[in-house]
Amino acid sequence: MPYLHGQQLFGFVDGSVLPPSSYLPDVGGVSLPNPAFTRWFQQDQVILSLLVSSLSEGVLTQVVGLSTSREVWLALQRMFSAHSQARITRIRFQLSTLKKGDSTITDYFQKAKILFDTLAAIGKPLEDCEIVSYLLAGLDTTYDPLITSITRVDPMTLDDVFGHLQTYEAHLEQQTSAVDVAVASANLATNKDVPHSNNRHNGHRGRFSNNNFQRSHGRGRSRGTPTNNQHPSRIQCQVCGKPGHWAISYWRRFDHSFQNSQSLPTAFMATAPATNDTAWYVDSGATHHLTNDFQNLNLHAKPYHGPDQIHVGDGTGLNVDHIGSSKLPLSNNSFLLNKLLHVPSVTKNLISVSQFTTDNGVFIEFHGDHFCIKDEATRNILLQGKAEAGLYPFPSTISRLPQALLSNRAPLTTWHSRLGHPSMKIVRHIISRFSLPITSNKIDSVCAACQQGKSHQLLFVPSETVSKGPLDLIFSD
Repeated sequence: MPYLHGQQLFGFVDGSVLPPSSYLPDVGGVSLPNPAFTRWFQQDQVILSLLVSSLSEGVLTQVVGLSTSREVWLALQRMFSAHSQARITRIRFQLSTLKKGDSTITDYFQKAKILFDTLAAIGKPLEDCEIVSYLLAGLDTTYDPLITSITRVDPMTLDDVFGHLQTYEAHLEQQTSAVDVAVASANLATNKDVPHSNNRHNGHRGRFSNNNFQRSHGRGRSRGTPTNNQHPSRIQCQVCGKPGHWAISYWRRFDHSFQNSQSLPTAFMATAPATNDTAWYVDSGATHHLTNDFQNLNLHAKPYHGPDQIHVGDGTGLNVDHIGSSKLPLSNNSFLLNKLLHVPSVTKNLISVSQFTTDNGVFIEFHGDHFCIKDEATRNILLQGKAEAGLYPFPSTISRLPQALLSNRAPLTTWHSRLGHPSMKIVRHIISRFSLPITSNKIDSVCAACQQGKSHQLLFVPSETVSKGPLDLIFSD
């Protein structure tokens, strides 16, 4: 259509330019061809050829046998007008059900724009206010504050709405791009028959959060202040663990040699372990893995300098030194530990159930005396372990990866040799680029191999160097 309008030829297809008579009026009984008709026919056939060449194969069959551009135009108009109303209804339904979902604002706008442009192409364009309504309706609840502010002010242009949504999206990404450890939590204790206490232990569940300690509402939550209306049989002494009296009235409460006969709660952070426990314990309440040994970060590790800490039930804050990942090798399988936090003060190595199952494509079944890890797809058992003292440790068959992965620092000359004797400029660049451990950046000696390799076309001094096997150092000139 733009081409026809630009060449002032649209009158041929809309009927405003009528074809002249093919013959001139009789003059002396002789009919002569009309030159005007010849010129019209030539122009009309050019337009007809243009229309036919732009049609698809399926539509082309509907105009076979038509001889003028006007006839083809009318046939196309009749064919497409029959489907236009149904198409408009379908496109409007697609707009009403279009949702942003996980798409970016830009991708969401592109999807909607295709539908808006389609309506405009069939002669049913939408007003800007309608377009904005459709776009806002497809956003999730995260954008509710922005939607409220947009709908309260005067109508905005589509460009303004798009700009506001992009800015808000960038703000959301900035908030969520912080290190996930800001909301990490870990169960640092198990508790059986927790007595009432003036301290809110909250199941000894630690939460890794910003500097302010946040109490978790997890399992084993105990709260209570003695009240006179409590039944005596429901109260329990915190010293001896027996019901019927409070600790303040127990006569042996100042006897430090007295030990409760009942099982005390197993709080990892309450007492220091007698030996170094290298086992890994499964924790269903943790969002990140925890370890007290830096060597357990055998795949990747980087220092953590943020203000966040691991907070346990009594409010103690534990510093996080490193964040990384690890692999636990077994006899037949190995498991990946992402988001592994190095916390030197923690006394147990904890495995987050949610993180572990997500990273390894498995699920864990807990039973009274054991647990098992199964493949999510095949349901095959990958690992079994026994319950010990109410905890679920990984079997002791797990061994660390070779210590060679944890390289020691080496001088610059050693890295020069390891990297194949490149120039010192390249060696320093590689060390800086990949943060290789180095003890000294100084060159203490001249590399003999480099000097010998550069000594071509010079007289050789007598040498006792002998090559005894493949890849031994040789010299050629």
